[in-house]
Order: sequence, then C-alpha cells, then structure tokens
Amino acid sequence: MLTIESYVSVDSLRFEESRKADALTLFGEPHSEKKNSLGALELHFPQHILRFDGTSSKLVECTLLPYVESRVDNTPVTWNKEFLRKLAAIDRNPREAFGFLIFPLLGIATTGIHDNDTSQLAVSAFARCYLDAYLDESEAFDLAIIQT
Repeated sequence: MLTIESYVSVDSLRFEESRKADALTLFGEPHSEKKNSLGALELHFPQHILRFDGTSSKLVECTLLPYVESRVDNTPVTWNKEFLRKLAAIDRNPREAFGFLIFPLLGIATTGIHDNDTSQLAVSAFARCYLDAYLDESEAFDLAIIQT
C-alpha cells in the first residue's frame, strides 16, 4: 500500500528532497524511465509513476495508477466519489483545470473520478508550489457534482 502525506511524502520518499537513487532503493527498478515534455524524469512502476524535476532532480510528483491500494493523509483512495467527498471535507475549494480536479490545500489532483471517465483514472500528489501553473488556469469546482 502506498501512503501519501500531503505536500510531504510518498512512503519514505520526501517531496523536494528525494532523488532517483532513493526511489530505486525503495521500489526497485522501474518498468520504464523517460523524460517528459517538461523535462522531468519519470519512473514508471506497476502501481505508480514518480516524477523528478528536470533541474533539481528532486521528487515533485507521484501519480497513483488506477485501483492501486493507497492512502492520502489516512484517507483510503477508493477510486470513486466517496474519496472526493472526503477530500472536499478537508479542502472546501477544489479547482478544475484541464480535466483534473485539484485540491490545493492537499496538493492532490484527481482525474476520471469526478467526471466518471474510468479511462482517465489517476490520483496525483505534488510538491508544494508545483500545482501553481495549473491553478492559474483553473476554475472553481461545483461540489454538488460529487455529492451524487
């Protein structure tokens, strides 16, 4: 089970501190490795993807792949709207941008859950300030959408 602490860590890897070598020690060899269009190094594991900043080489993002058993701040990721309702109970002002539902207080973004698009399911956790570019392009999200 992967455990995320908002803006702090993914298991024992710490945002803005841990590097590729730390990830390899914890998770072993990834299935694949590549640089994305933003220059970040991506390590693809069976249950998640880790992204390391292209300049600092430090961990900035973790994307949980669909249905992986995980927790965000002690909240089980259930891959349904119940999970979103629990996040919204903490962060009452989620934003929506580019198909993602963003919880800025938590450093969490989800996709595929709020709009029932199971082909896009993912939950991502970010380092502090890493979401700022997305927030600049975001709109307020109507919480009524996840209440049903």
